[in-house]
Amino acid sequence: VFVVHGGIGPTAATCTIDELNTHVMNRKLSKVSGEVFEELLWSDPDDEDSKFSESPRGLGSLFGKDATKSFLKRNKLKLLIRSHEVRDGGYDIMHNGKCITVFSAPNYCRVSRNKGAIVRFEGDGMKPSFIVFDAKHYPIENH
Repeated sequence: VFVVHGGIGPTAATCTIDELNTHVMNRKLSKVSGEVFEELLWSDPDDEDSKFSESPRGLGSLFGKDATKSFLKRNKLKLLIRSHEVRDGGYDIMHNGKCITVFSAPNYCRVSRNKGAIVRFEGDGMKPSFIVFDAKHYPIENH
């Protein structure tokens, strides 16, 4: 299982896990390492089959299920888990079950009214299951 904040982009997708670790550690030293770091932080999954497209955020890339499949195969992994986007139900499963977004902040910024979720893995097969929850409301005191 590969867990990342954002996702993968065209540069990160060509890397092994060991290479990604090297890029993250050297992100201030090279342009390529900086690009990889940006992709890992800000890329988002797309419903398209395509590998990559430009992100409307202006940072990172949109990655399709072909990109997810290729990256996981290269690294002998079964699943990519990310957390970078609000999901109304707390989580979302994409790319034929190979890419999961888990967003753990319910009612994000006190306006989204989304649920939060966490993922846990069960059994020898590491099957993902989800715990979904609502926000707790705490009074705000004026000082």
